[in-house]
Amino acid sequence: MFCLLALAVCASLPAMADIAYTNIQDGSYNCCSGWTIGGSGSLVGLVEDAQLFTSAVTGNANSITVALGFAAGDNGATISLWSNAGGTPGTNLTGFITAPPAPVFGTCCQFTTVTFAGVPITAGQQYFVVIEADNTTWDAWAWNDTGAVGQLDQNSGSGWNQFAGETLGGMEVDTGGATTPEPSSLLLLGTGLVGAFGVIRRKLNR
Repeated sequence: MFCLLALAVCASLPAMADIAYTNIQDGSYNCCSGWTIGGSGSLVGLVEDAQLFTSAVTGNANSITVALGFAAGDNGATISLWSNAGGTPGTNLTGFITAPPAPVFGTCCQFTTVTFAGVPITAGQQYFVVIEADNTTWDAWAWNDTGAVGQLDQNSGSGWNQFAGETLGGMEVDTGGATTPEPSSLLLLGTGLVGAFGVIRRKLNR
């Protein structure tokens, strides 16, 4: 009876997310510096951003959270998860998921999250999070404030260019539960104080 009761209690507990990757701590990011993302008709022209990460868990990814900021245009963007094909985005695993309107760049700290049906990912394997702006939108992927660096890829219409050792935009990829479930990080949401637009950076082709 005790065993059956224990099983019933465990079955009634809500599923907890596992963090496949995060560079977010204490619900914050660098408000005023980030990587440019632009649509083809935006003030900055076409710039698509992709960040490489290694999954820490095996499970089904079902949400992506990013530190996305809005600079100009109609505030539209998509976020997606891709396989890694030799250091560039390979196959789109989630489709292009429309993101909710992003907060104004230069404020902190309100995150943008998209959810999707579970996509299998494997511990130790590398994947890309890709952000693309719609035609007129100029966005920025605000940098993390935890010191995380890694590979940033940018596409300005002629293919992906790889840049190693760059400060990464704030992001977290979660699953609906893996082999050893752990609580997901708590993201503190808030509009913050409106600040200066800050610095939005764009890599130049090397």
